[in-house]
Amino acid sequence: MKTLAIRDFKPVTDRGHLIAFLTVETPSGLLIRDCRLFKKDGERWIGLPSRQYKKSDGTAGYGQIVDFASKKDSARFQEEAIRAIDSRGVDEDAHGESR
Repeated sequence: MKTLAIRDFKPVTDRGHLIAFLTVETPSGLLIRDCRLFKKDGERWIGLPSRQYKKSDGTAGYGQIVDFASKKDSARFQEEAIRAIDSRGVDEDAHGESR
């Protein structure tokens, strides 16, 4: 059975909680580009692609381009994506270097 895979893992430095940009490939072959890996207080999560827009008060807002039908589906995606990153042997604290 095909599983979720990580492609184009690009570590970043000096970007706060942002660790890397990456592409997620789903079992169906869908490529979700411009995902972001974040880490804060020991927790990691994947930020899905979004676009910036201007709110009525003039500040920036971000709208999801890709989303899930339910929180359960979103949680399953997060778990599988983090598992796929871990299976690559990438050490985010070393900015993407292999362990």
